[in-house]
Amino acid sequence: LDLAEERDLPVLICGDFKAHSRVWGSSHTDPRGEVVEELMLRYDLCTLNMGSHPTHQRANCSSVIDVCLSSNFIANRFKN
Repeated sequence: LDLAEERDLPVLICGDFKAHSRVWGSSHTDPRGEVVEELMLRYDLCTLNMGSHPTHQRANCSSVIDVCLSSNFIANRFKN
């Protein structure tokens, strides 16, 4: 990320972070979510997640723990 920032390169990071944050639609924020939020602030990243649609589901629960982060250059190319 430092290199991408230094060279002004677009960034796309998608992963199963197992992190909860209200920023990407979870009902609460946990410590892992706080770490990802700090990363987003540090590198000016946006989340591409839409609303609170679950990204992980089991028979008895669902959550929003899979996250797609991007630089503004990429985020501006996504709609809906």
